[in-house]
Order: sequence, then C-alpha cells, then structure tokens
Amino acid sequence: MNLRDAKISECDADYQSLVRDAIEKGASSIHIEVREGSATIKYRIKPLLKQMQVLSEDHARKMVSTIYRSLTQEDDIEFSEFKLNNWSGYKEIDEVNVKIRFASIPNYPYGFDVVLGLN
Repeated sequence: MNLRDAKISECDADYQSLVRDAIEKGASSIHIEVREGSATIKYRIKPLLKQMQVLSEDHARKMVSTIYRSLTQEDDIEFSEFKLNNWSGYKEIDEVNVKIRFASIPNYPYGFDVVLGLN
C-alpha cells in the first residue's frame, strides 16, 4: 500500500466512524465547515446544530474528497470545493446500508460547507 492509499484508508475509516457516531447520537445530518486553517464538524440533533469536533483543514479536505469518491464510487470523479456538488448514495456502516445525501457549497473567500444528510 502506498502513502496515498494509506491516507485514503485513514480518511475512509474516519468517515465511517463519523457516520457511526452521528447515527448513535440521533443526528439527522453532519455539517462539515472547512475554513482557512481548520474545519468544524457539527451534527444536527433535533433541532439544534451541535459542534462535535475540530479537524485540521488538510485532514478535513482529504476526508471530504474521500466521502465524495466513496459515494460516487468513481475513482476519476474529484470533489471540487469551488462548485456546488450534490450526490446521494449508500455506504455500508457496520453491515448496514446507510443512505447519505452529499451537498456542498463554496464559502468565499476561504473554504466550503458540506452537509451529509443521513437516512
């Protein structure tokens, strides 16, 4: 396994852990707000948006890209923070297929927001 594959595997594990944690806490969505220098992860838990963790900007960008590729199931499709991205798909978490809606929007001048709707 090369370094790039190891990073993707780490990000995929983080993604699965994030979705698992959100479901366990009863969240209807996960919000990832990436800004210059850091990223904030929040869960929407009836009806509040609660801050759960802070990540480095670099790690959050890699994780969002991994999430997008995982949902699209296409290695040649790349996430672009400069445009609207929408996708819906299933991800197996603990042997359960979870429907995830991915929506992103640029946040100028620095960063972007992603919402992962969970069903």
